[in-house]
Amino acid sequence: MNSNNHEFTSPSVIKLLLVQEHEIENILESLYGIKRASIAGSLYEKVRLRLDTPDNSFIYKLGIALTRPTLAISLAVLVLIFNLLLLKSDVNDSSRTDEGVDYTTATAKDFDEMVFGIVPENQYVYNY
Repeated sequence: MNSNNHEFTSPSVIKLLLVQEHEIENILESLYGIKRASIAGSLYEKVRLRLDTPDNSFIYKLGIALTRPTLAISLAVLVLIFNLLLLKSDVNDSSRTDEGVDYTTATAKDFDEMVFGIVPENQYVYNY
């Protein structure tokens, strides 16, 4: 007898297969008596009435206007122009610097004073 055949005929495997078969039968039995879903008789008329009635709300009109290609493209161009103007103004602002001020050195000196208590020469310490 082959060892592979022995694995499939062991009592635990057979019990597992029987449990699975029983679960499958229970699932299939639960499907008996199921009927196709039906709709209410007036549903078609309600849907047709809703489709035929024009919607005059502001949001509906705004949605229709925004989906027109000419308006959508013109708004996109305006947004791009606005972004370019903002980027250009940031470049101009960053080109202006305060001459003669080295913020890195000032920050390092402040750090030394705060952490190590080191005070550069010719500078007074004020206690508040």
